[in-house]
Amino acid sequence: HEAAVGQTHYTTLSEAISAADGQKIQLLKDITVTAPIAITSDTVIDGANGDGVFQITPSTTGGNHRQGLFHLNSEDDAQTALTLKNIKLVNKSWSNACGISVRASNQTVNLENVTIDTAHYCVFVGVPGNENEDVNDVVINIHNSRLTGYAAIYYRTNSATNMIMRPVLTVTDSELTGRGYNGNGNGFSTIVYNGTRNAR
Repeated sequence: HEAAVGQTHYTTLSEAISAADGQKIQLLKDITVTAPIAITSDTVIDGANGDGVFQITPSTTGGNHRQGLFHLNSEDDAQTALTLKNIKLVNKSWSNACGISVRASNQTVNLENVTIDTAHYCVFVGVPGNENEDVNDVVINIHNSRLTGYAAIYYRTNSATNMIMRPVLTVTDSELTGRGYNGNGNGFSTIVYNGTRNAR
């Protein structure tokens, strides 16, 4: 079993998320994610297990770098919150997903004692190329965490007139690092706001 909700154990993390209904999900082991996990309702995942921190990695069979290991994409922009505690998200494959992606308005991401180490974006807010939907009023809270990626926090828009509006980003006691895909010498940015594909 990969996760538990109360005393009930689930074979996969996705099953636990579907069944949790807002209750806290406890990780039971390191997890390989074979496809992005869509977050459609409030979700709290805690990886603490004594002194250990569970690790979540993507499969090595490919993926979409515009989606995260956790993906918030509420078509009706209903408010949804993803809270991760005591978890390590690791993804060193350039072609695979970023850490967390947000493709809808009114979403919240809370990170507490979380490490994200990725070749792409740690937290991606916005839209991929050729799309222009609104991604407004997104709240990101980061505490006691370490994010290292092509950009630590990346807000992307594809329209000069349809910018991402009213973002809230709160970072405390944390370290954010933007590194290039070929290493620190080809660095990107720590935080990009209303960037495009060619933003540096």
